[in-house]
Amino acid sequence: MKQYLTKTLTVASLIVSGALLASTAAAQNVVGPSPEQPIPLTKPVLEVTKTADTSTTVPGGIVTYTVTVKNTGDAAAQSLKLEDIMPVGLSLTTTGKNTFTYTFLGELEPGKTVSTSYSAKVDKNIAAFGEYVNVVSVSAANHNPIAARSSVTVKAPEVKGVQTKTTTQPTASPPEGEVLGAETLTDTGVGQLDVFLALLGAGLIGTGFIGLRKANKSQ
Repeated sequence: MKQYLTKTLTVASLIVSGALLASTAAAQNVVGPSPEQPIPLTKPVLEVTKTADTSTTVPGGIVTYTVTVKNTGDAAAQSLKLEDIMPVGLSLTTTGKNTFTYTFLGELEPGKTVSTSYSAKVDKNIAAFGEYVNVVSVSAANHNPIAARSSVTVKAPEVKGVQTKTTTQPTASPPEGEVLGAETLTDTGVGQLDVFLALLGAGLIGTGFIGLRKANKSQ
């Protein structure tokens, strides 16, 4: 606090029958605020920002928040404290609880900045999808509480189906004179079945010839 020097002059006079016989003066220096000027005040002025590393997430996802506090005043902030209460459905990855607290050791001097980061996990069985907002509160022993908010939107997980790819093979044109789809038989030579059929046929012919000769003799 600025101090001011005030000078006080005290005059004592002795007057007898209208004549000034003696006069004394004494000056006194007093250190303190001037009554004509206001006493200058110094105080901390805090500013807080809060950001998230993502704007959207899914059940089971992780969101990391960063809180930054700056003192733009002309006095140190004493016993600086942060508190962030998570909305239902989010919990701290470190403790599993829904409240984050941080206490800055020492004083935050004028012009100085302090930052801290922490992560929260979205419940896999979260009750509803949509926007989830949480607010961080910052206070000091010589500063009123201030706040900053951040939000994240929880969306339903994307279901990826099995993709089926159909490939059509080109059909070649059949050679001239050949019907597409007709089975072509190839002669592989005389087989056992062919010999059997030949012998059977010869036997039948022989039997018929003998029977014809007997018929002619009987006539």
